[in-house]
Amino acid sequence: ERAQQKVEEHNFEIRKQLLKYDEIMNQQREVIYQYRRNVLKGLNLKTEIVDMIKDTVWRKVEEMATASQYVEDWDLNRFRVHLNQEYALNLKESDFESERLTPETVHSIVEELIDNAYENREKFLGEEKMREIERRSLLEVVDSEWRDHLHEMDHLRDGIGLRAYAQKDPLIEYKKESFELFQSLIERIQSRVTKNVFTMQLYTVEEYKEMLANVRTVHKDINVFEQASNPEIDKENMDDQPKLQPIRNDVEIGRNEPCPCGSGKKYKQCCGKNRGLEE
Repeated sequence: ERAQQKVEEHNFEIRKQLLKYDEIMNQQREVIYQYRRNVLKGLNLKTEIVDMIKDTVWRKVEEMATASQYVEDWDLNRFRVHLNQEYALNLKESDFESERLTPETVHSIVEELIDNAYENREKFLGEEKMREIERRSLLEVVDSEWRDHLHEMDHLRDGIGLRAYAQKDPLIEYKKESFELFQSLIERIQSRVTKNVFTMQLYTVEEYKEMLANVRTVHKDINVFEQASNPEIDKENMDDQPKLQPIRNDVEIGRNEPCPCGSGKKYKQCCGKNRGLEE
């Protein structure tokens, strides 16, 4: 009875530890599932998306500012080109002209410009289409990044018990590192959603067919132009010409002779080997 009691106490402690690990995952799962519920319910996500854009912009400014503590060493041109390429913006060098540049001033400048770009894109696409782009991009990014995060958490869980050899509590270390992984997950979600909001395009079936028809027309015009500028090229006559056939060499080569392909090996160990397999 005493042995059975000790075993049950040991199993109870194991289950108690497992519940503590699962509780950490449940907290993260609630945040991610809240994203998905908002999308699937068809809610207006403009406020959440704008907050994501602001957080992403602030991280970009911090990355540039932390590269050097001196303003003179900041590569504002590279920063501007990166934002233009990443979010399809049209930022100019004159936009960053200021008497006293600090991370806060750069952030306020970029945030104002991106807010204007966001409002202009919403006016161009329409409010309904913009909301659909936001929902689709958020759902796609959350599902993709969450799957990768689960794999990372599994790897962390498998090796976290080894921290006990360093006189560290595995549960505390798991909380620390899982929080860092989750913070990285949120940052990736925000960054990818921000990029999709400014670059993603949605087409109806009719618009897609019309676009394909225009592409075919452009390709046809290019082919006609090339044929007109090169009279010697006549594709119809080229199609009628007989195709060249490979010439078969029937000369017998000894098995121990050097292979004619130039590999330096004997014929039986190179092309002769493949020929024997074919036969």
